[in-house]
Amino acid sequence: MKMIEEVKEIHKYKITPPSENAKDPRWQTHVEDNEKQSGRKKVKGNTENELLLKLAEHYGITDEENLTMNDMYEK
Repeated sequence: MKMIEEVKEIHKYKITPPSENAKDPRWQTHVEDNEKQSGRKKVKGNTENELLLKLAEHYGITDEENLTMNDMYEK
């Protein structure tokens, strides 16, 4: 849970839940992307937790308690 709290502190864009009439009913937000003309790109997830995990990966935040041996070796 600490990882999700860190993401919520760092992330500056609004996280939007799916609307009832949406063609693509997923949680979504934006992250900065200097390669795009708008300077940001859309990130989506089926659930809020899935979206927050994608954001954590984007920001390089890891949950140290749940690392596998492969993750630890890479670090």
